[in-house]
Amino acid sequence: MNQDPLLSPQWYRIAYLKPKLRVGITVAQHRVRGEFWYVLSDAVSGRHLRFNEQAYRLISACDGRTTIDEIWSACVERDGDDLPTQRDAIGVFAQAFGANLFVGNLEPDAAAIIGEHQKRHRRRKWASLNPLAFRIPLWNPNEFLNRTFPFVAFLFSPVARLMTWLVIALAFVLMVMYSPDLADYAQAHMASGAMLMMIWLSFPLIKGCHEMAHAYTIKAHGGDVHEIGLTLLMLTPMPYVDASASNAMPRKWHRIDIAGAGIVCEAFLASIGLLFWLALEPGLAKNLAFATVFAGVISTLLVNGNPLLRFDGYFVFCDLVEVPNLATRSGQYWKWLIRHYVLRVREARFSGIMKGEGKWLFAYAPASWVFRVFLIVSISLLLAQWSPALGLAVLLFGAWMVFGKPAVAALRWLAKSPELQTGRLRAQLTTLAAVLVTAFCIFELPISWQTHASGVVWVPPDAIVRAESDGVVEQFLVEDGQFVRKGDPIARLRNDRLQAALTRVQTALTDSRVETVRKFPDHAAESISAGETYQVLLRDLAEVQRQIDALTVRAAADGVARISPGRPAIGEFSRQGDIIAHVISPARPRIRALVRNEDIALVRERPGVIEVAFQTAGIEPMQADFNGVASSASRQLPSSALAMSAGGSIELMADGSESPEARLPHFAVDLIVREAVSLPIGARVMTTFTHGSTTTAALIVRLVKQTFLRHFLV
Repeated sequence: MNQDPLLSPQWYRIAYLKPKLRVGITVAQHRVRGEFWYVLSDAVSGRHLRFNEQAYRLISACDGRTTIDEIWSACVERDGDDLPTQRDAIGVFAQAFGANLFVGNLEPDAAAIIGEHQKRHRRRKWASLNPLAFRIPLWNPNEFLNRTFPFVAFLFSPVARLMTWLVIALAFVLMVMYSPDLADYAQAHMASGAMLMMIWLSFPLIKGCHEMAHAYTIKAHGGDVHEIGLTLLMLTPMPYVDASASNAMPRKWHRIDIAGAGIVCEAFLASIGLLFWLALEPGLAKNLAFATVFAGVISTLLVNGNPLLRFDGYFVFCDLVEVPNLATRSGQYWKWLIRHYVLRVREARFSGIMKGEGKWLFAYAPASWVFRVFLIVSISLLLAQWSPALGLAVLLFGAWMVFGKPAVAALRWLAKSPELQTGRLRAQLTTLAAVLVTAFCIFELPISWQTHASGVVWVPPDAIVRAESDGVVEQFLVEDGQFVRKGDPIARLRNDRLQAALTRVQTALTDSRVETVRKFPDHAAESISAGETYQVLLRDLAEVQRQIDALTVRAAADGVARISPGRPAIGEFSRQGDIIAHVISPARPRIRALVRNEDIALVRERPGVIEVAFQTAGIEPMQADFNGVASSASRQLPSSALAMSAGGSIELMADGSESPEARLPHFAVDLIVREAVSLPIGARVMTTFTHGSTTTAALIVRLVKQTFLRHFLV
């Protein structure tokens, strides 16, 4: 794919140089997908540069007596077309001179061309700096590591490695088994400042162990570590070590071992923390163990172990799939695809692709970009909980890095790139057309506008048949599914205490009546008092009789009786208020859905077409009619089936109460299904409000407004 011209107008500036590799430069050969790469290492500076076989032919021929032009011409005669162009050769020698691999001084013309290449490299390096993550070198730990390595060498024995992986595997199984308990513990404690402080403090400690694992693993494979320092990552000090010595190691499994050592260390620390968390009683020690688990898991899964970010997992992945410098080359590959196939730039070039690399180069850049967007949004929302200004600053900076900066670079390339000397207008018109088509799709192309809300099959209050008095279930008087009318008996309860109370009140009533009659002729005052007692007893009798009558549970409306699955069985005690059955009207079923605060205004104003999807097998989605909305938001759930712990989508407050509440308030919206169908009470449903059509731009604006209202505005 290299379509550069063979000759370069800048070649004369370096053609006469006679470079020679400095003493102390070592060369390591890597075999990648059947091809050889060469890593040149400087033991003094600790720098390592990797060159492909073509570039190494040029560098290895530098003996201090032969000019660069003679070296390149000899390669042309020997290799024919399989050689770097003069432009590529300039880049190779500029990189080598910049790394101080050669001895001797540069003449002014050569210094100018080399300096220009170095300036470009520095500009790219400075442009890639992140103000939220930069390094501060502190110390050369090589001698310290040499002295202390014998004390930790046993950790690299096969037995120690096997034990480490067994502990990690055990912890993984336990984490899966106790994941509900971990989630509940996190909900109950993550909101506390003490737990957040423990997690914040544990990150640098875990990271320190992580970096020392890299350093000692390098020593285990015979390498050196010349730099240790601090990285200010999101304003949190994190230690780091320079593990670039692994680049010079010829065996890829040694490089993988070094890159993965930190991940294994974090996973092991998190595993030990989990074991302690399971064993300890509630208290400070248990909280510290949980902080270790949380910090280790998050750091491993989201950052260090993630191949989509340029941390340990990325370097492990590059060596596993044998695609060196995957991130950079994938980005360059996509630029080449766009320039060559979309903009039709004939001068566009891309270095050769080895067999099997194409799919990785094609997939990595877009996958990494999407994950970076997700990570930036997640971090900004997290920071906004403590400081809306800081969260907004991170979000704006991230938007510049993933959207603004690439757009500016593309515009600058369209305006000034030498590649477009013969086709600049065509490339600019093609880009303008692509922008206009994208703008039309975003701002004009209509798309469906929907709001989703989870809910349950609901019933009106008079359809719920409850026990109105305490008692033991003696008999059910109807079958499940039987049609009943209002007032028909559903079940009969027995309460021996009420029967005894009835007998006692009846006896007292008889005695009071006799006493009133006996004292009436001679003791008028006592007769009046006895009469008042008689009236009180009559009221007591009526109340006891009412409770006894209530032992016969009756339907409050016409409909089909559905015996509640959770109702007390025959012979079991039922308390007043317990649900015995439901009487479902043969009319259309009702649905109660929970709509988020930010969506309720739209649902009220434009409910549109409402569709209800049932989880009951064999029932197709049906349309429903709007039947009202609650006047205020509430955290109360109409059914526990909507909670995440029961498989629903509503997150609960972790307060340990018997009647759990939603973490965020919702509005209850009542719907009526348009068709008569038999549905189990309390079954989960998903409702969709289709408000008509809108544009992608309008949806994005609405989403941004909702995000700002929820996370970035105090």
